[in-house]
Amino acid sequence: MLRRGLGAGTIAHVHFNDTNRRGPGQGDDPFAGIVEVLLERPYRGIVALEPFDYVPDGPTAAARGIGYVQGLVETLSRGRTGRGPTG
Repeated sequence: MLRRGLGAGTIAHVHFNDTNRRGPGQGDDPFAGIVEVLLERPYRGIVALEPFDYVPDGPTAAARGIGYVQGLVETLSRGRTGRGPTG
């Protein structure tokens, strides 16, 4: 569904949160597949981290989520091109 929406141009932003209501990387939901689809299009819109449970606090939850997503982007980008996300 994500590929279809991106291809049709109907997706302007993406929200990441885990089903445990925490940020990405703080639960069991796999985000690598979503990031892979966003990279293959390539998606140029906004990706927002949207946890509802800030553990242990807001700034730390944000830093963890950002680090997790950046790590996925870097790892998957390297795997696709042999280089990092900026080429």
